This record gives sequence, structure tokens and C-alpha cells, in this order.
Amino acid sequence: MSITGIIIATVIVGGVGVFIGLFLGAAGEKFKVETDEREEAVRELLPGNNCGGCGYAGCDAMAAAIVAGEAPVNGCPVGGAPVGEEALLFARAYLIRETLIALPRYVGALALAYLLCT
Repeated sequence: MSITGIIIATVIVGGVGVFIGLFLGAAGEKFKVETDEREEAVRELLPGNNCGGCGYAGCDAMAAAIVAGEAPVNGCPVGGAPVGEEALLFARAYLIRETLIALPRYVGALALAYLLCT
């Protein structure tokens, strides 16, 4: 086997690898599933036993129900009150953050309306 054969094989394998990498990257962007960051954060607070004791299929379903307001934050029988308290703190912090983000936009819109009306 000559060095030329080894170089050709390396280039071919490298080219195939680059092609597959680009294809998988494009497919990952095209078929990306959007998730709610709040569900992920609540899911991290839950114990992760996926026992179904809360009445939902698992901790992911319980987190989605908590975010949607369909389940109480202390509905996890395994985590109990500590998980509920952490979830409440998270919910309050999230609401405060969203309010602080939206407030400058609201004030800016009011100022613009005032300037346009005068």
C-alpha cells in the first residue's frame, strides 16, 4: 500500500465526515423542537423519580402542568413542601424578571405616544 492510497482514503473519509456533519447540523436546525425554559427550570426542581404519584405521567408532564397553572406547585408527593417552596421562589423571580424586561418597553411606548400627541 502506498502513501497515496492512504492520503486518498483519509481525504474521502474526512469529506464524508464533513458532509454528514453539515447534514446533521442542518437537520437539527430544521427539526428543532422549541421548549419552554420555564418547564425546564421547574423540571430541574422536581426530584426526577417519574413515579406518577402526582397523577401525571412523569416529572416532565408535572413540570408542564405547573407552568400551565393546571397543577399546584407542591403537587409532587416525593419532593413535598421543599420542592413547592423552590418552585414558588422561581415563579416569583421569573415574574419579576419578565416585568423588569417589559417595563422599559412600556415606558418607551408611553413617552412616544406623549410626544406624538403633543
